[in-house]
Amino acid sequence: MLKTRIITAVCLMAVLIPAMFLLPNIWWAVLVGVLALFALAEWADMIGLKATTKLGYLLLGAAIGAYFFRDNFFSLNGGVSWARTIGFWAAVFWCIVAPIWLYTKMRAPRALLAGLGLLLVLSLWLGFVWGKIDARNLFVLLSTVWVADSVAYFFGKNFGKHKLAPYISPGKTWEGVAGALIGVSLYSIFLQQFDFPVATLEFTTMPVFWTVAILGIIGDLFESLIKRQFNLKDSGNCIPGHGGIWDRIDGIVSSLPVVLYLLDAIVLYR
Repeated sequence: MLKTRIITAVCLMAVLIPAMFLLPNIWWAVLVGVLALFALAEWADMIGLKATTKLGYLLLGAAIGAYFFRDNFFSLNGGVSWARTIGFWAAVFWCIVAPIWLYTKMRAPRALLAGLGLLLVLSLWLGFVWGKIDARNLFVLLSTVWVADSVAYFFGKNFGKHKLAPYISPGKTWEGVAGALIGVSLYSIFLQQFDFPVATLEFTTMPVFWTVAILGIIGDLFESLIKRQFNLKDSGNCIPGHGGIWDRIDGIVSSLPVVLYLLDAIVLYR
């Protein structure tokens, strides 16, 4: 299973990384916008929207995406301003609302989950577009999520004894959490040791990597709680070794826009 997960991650990176560095901003936004719509469609299936409702939901998502293409969205003054705003609300959700939601194990109404899906997918898409301003930073953040996920799975599978949240996700353990933190710490040391050329030094410090790992775990648990509410094992079955799109991107959804926003706030108010 771990081997399949690693192979799948490598294949995804082989597609995303060249596109991240080589595509013009607008075509990168189109590419990740299409992926975001697939993620939104899978979210609609997860929460059980009927076919006609799902179609309207996707059209609404596409219309919101199209809205952001107006007025030279990809300029620094346009796109980044919107990305900061959505990143702020994503940070509020993942740092405050989601932990409370997980603690209370709340079963949310479908309408609320539909609105939440739009926010989460929009924040993911804008995070990808915002991060493309310096693709090296975006690569570091994404690769940190993948390192945390893979090492957590390895530690949990081989050493896991103490359950993290047995009701929400019985397979996750505190040993997996420790493994994720150790893995991203070593990755941070590796990048700094070899002087990885990132534009912002903060992107390779351990606290940032720990934040990415912890937010990734929160995103993973939150998706598991939603799947449990609707009696699902996987969010879908389109990615070998992972299940669906959300099973692959849950850690990115919860960490990418939040970390970009927090680091940007540090730079702005320093």
